[in-house]
Amino acid sequence: MNRQQPPTSDAARWLIILAVIVVLVVAATIAAVVLNRRTDTPIASTTSSVVRERSVDVAPAPPSVPVIAVDADEIRNLTIPPPRSSRPLKIFDYRFFTVGYDEERRAGAWGRYELDGPITHPESQPKRPSFRTESRSSAKVSTKDFTNPGNLFERGHIVPSYAMWSRFGDEARVATFVMTNVFPQDEDLNGRIWEDIEDDIAGQSKGGMVSDEGYAGRLRHITVISGPVHGAASRKLPSGIPIPDAAFTIIYDFDETAGKVRARAYLVPNQAKLPSPSSRYASTIRDIELAPGLDFMPDGGPMAEALEVAAPVAAPW
Repeated sequence: MNRQQPPTSDAARWLIILAVIVVLVVAATIAAVVLNRRTDTPIASTTSSVVRERSVDVAPAPPSVPVIAVDADEIRNLTIPPPRSSRPLKIFDYRFFTVGYDEERRAGAWGRYELDGPITHPESQPKRPSFRTESRSSAKVSTKDFTNPGNLFERGHIVPSYAMWSRFGDEARVATFVMTNVFPQDEDLNGRIWEDIEDDIAGQSKGGMVSDEGYAGRLRHITVISGPVHGAASRKLPSGIPIPDAAFTIIYDFDETAGKVRARAYLVPNQAKLPSPSSRYASTIRDIELAPGLDFMPDGGPMAEALEVAAPVAAPW
């Protein structure tokens, strides 16, 4: 006799479905784990290899090697500071230029000025004014203090009058005729080599006609520092003012092609019968520093050091 099977309840049917789902989920998880193990191992190995290779390629420089990174715009706007002196100096600001004055020597130690762009006053300079005594100076040097037999030594400008006139006009030109802005220059130096260097810097014009824009016009913006170089046994004027052994000029410019600051320097003996041209007297900045006890760009870091020891520049810019 056949027995009749009892009907399956709804609860039992749902339990069977749930069990099947669980089995499928577990199987899928196991498959994913196996697959990841096969792919993760080589990826991790490759990544570790790349990291090791890169760490070798970009190993940092030893701490003893100075590293400097300067943006081009930052260099372009860089202000070349006045030099630092080993002797006490009094600083006179004449608006268009600055002079560091040695009260003990009663002579200017350096003059600093900046020139921008082309000549704006091509007409001839007005009548030359008289040199005036700087009332703020304790030395109170006058033109009489520069009197010397045969007038072989002149009141030579540190910051030239034409450079100021050609870019800023008569107020700036007249400001240069002050006794803090001069030192005793041999008349031959003042009238030839020193003047040639000044012309190279500021250019030349006469009667409204510009014959040369100079470095200031061709390079758009330059900074110039000039002054005397005193030796250990400098000669003296009858007034006791020392006669420098030489004169120096340093011209700083931002070279946009190379993206860096460059400089050219001159060191010229303060004597007569100097052979031309002025390029004969191209010098390193370091050689100039050693003589007058000045430190140019004292906080300039590696960039300043590179400029100081760079080879003399004889060829024109």
